[in-house]
Amino acid sequence: MSWRRTSVATLVVAAAALTTAIAGTVSAPTHAATAPLDGSTLSIRVAHTRIEAGDTTLIRGDLHVRGGQDSSGRTVTLEARAQGATSFTPVGTSVSGALGGVALEVAPTVSTRYRWTYAGDAATRPSRSGVARVRIVVDQHHPRRVMTSLSVRAAHRVVDADGSVLVRGRLRTHGIGLRHRTVSLMSRQIGARTAWQVMDQRLTDAFGAVQFQVRPTARSAYRLRFDGTPVFRPSHSGVVRIAVRPVVTAVATPRWIDPGATATVSGVASLAGQPLAGTTVDLVARPTGRHGSRQVVASGLTAADGSVTLTDTPVVSTVYRLVVRHSAGVPPGASPAVRVKVCTGCGSGTMVS
Repeated sequence: MSWRRTSVATLVVAAAALTTAIAGTVSAPTHAATAPLDGSTLSIRVAHTRIEAGDTTLIRGDLHVRGGQDSSGRTVTLEARAQGATSFTPVGTSVSGALGGVALEVAPTVSTRYRWTYAGDAATRPSRSGVARVRIVVDQHHPRRVMTSLSVRAAHRVVDADGSVLVRGRLRTHGIGLRHRTVSLMSRQIGARTAWQVMDQRLTDAFGAVQFQVRPTARSAYRLRFDGTPVFRPSHSGVVRIAVRPVVTAVATPRWIDPGATATVSGVASLAGQPLAGTTVDLVARPTGRHGSRQVVASGLTAADGSVTLTDTPVVSTVYRLVVRHSAGVPPGASPAVRVKVCTGCGSGTMVS
């Protein structure tokens, strides 16, 4: 019966080898796991879906990136498929604005379909919008569209670094307000040589008025735009410029001094997040408890890092502020108030009444 034992032993060894091979296959390391890409979505809408040949319309969209990523500053491509064509081809690009908005003006000569495409990046999946169609029609009712005008003004021309301001306008035709018409707010940063971007859109009220709340982070230009309709011609406003005040900090050392001792006030000035170098800063003062006009007691220039240190010799307790002087491209800005207490014995730590 030895041949049977040998056969059984051979089968056992073969089964063990097969089990080891399978286990090795299962437990073999796989490729390193990669972080999942965040999804993105794209929408599309058309200001006017029916236009005459030779007219223009605005193709808008909104890019939204999931996962908490910033949707701004991303390049989105507009693709078109003209009537009779078999495929979409790129016709232009737009960089998404602060809220992910994109826009591109088109002037099709035949009825055309459009869609937005986002290629994605290392952390974001690509996406594509739906399809919107612009039809070319023959306008038999309004051979000459009615002229329109659009005004613009800002409630304030200078705002704090964390402040907001209203930009208002009115859409009219022959002095009469046009109600329930879409007006776009356009913006670009001054000095950055960037293209105008659509920031927001609102409908005019019963009197043709419209308003937008803006929060500029740097000196910016704004204007309003009406894209027109088959009845009314498009128009755009002039430009309003809004500056942002510099951020100024201040610290007084020491905070308690004897009469005739020196008080030092130090601070840092920055504009749009960058150090404000070579700018004149005044140290203004007023006695504590008095609310009259302040006096400039010292002045100096900020260093390369925006810092400045100024001194004074107060005879009474005094409130100080560091104030950046107005200059080209830099509006005035002031620090919060800091106080220096003057009393006999303060500097030595022993106050004498």
